[in-house]
Amino acid sequence: MSAIFQHINRQQLTIHILFWLAYIVSEYFANLMHMQPGKNLQFFSATALSLPALLLATYFIAYYAVPRFFEK
Repeated sequence: MSAIFQHINRQQLTIHILFWLAYIVSEYFANLMHMQPGKNLQFFSATALSLPALLLATYFIAYYAVPRFFEK
């Protein structure tokens, strides 16, 4: 597991975490007008459940697919 993180420094990790927190906050405010009153917890749980799939897709495209595309 440490081999995975040895290429990521603390600053990069902080930036990635701040980016995804900003994503969650922006999703919240973008969907605020569509939410029913009292459904905030349901929104955050749905976002938390879908976030891993979004993370995998985003990092796959950013760190694998795009670099391979530009190698050609």
